[in-house]
Amino acid sequence: ILRGHQASVTALSFQHLGPLLASGDDEGALLFFNPTKSSRTDAIVVLEEAIAHICWSPIDKTVAVGTAGGNLY
Repeated sequence: ILRGHQASVTALSFQHLGPLLASGDDEGALLFFNPTKSSRTDAIVVLEEAIAHICWSPIDKTVAVGTAGGNLY
């Protein structure tokens, strides 16, 4: 079980080649997990609106986040 979100999870995305899973919720929290170790990384980003989409870059170094309000980060 991966724990960390305080709100409903609204988006998930696995790295293409790596072990990380990015997850976003309806309060704007973006968390990163390593499911192979059942652990969360220390990286946490909080946006001002619900996260609707997450997409890793082709080389898995960054993520693009789309919000329910139509913003892209």
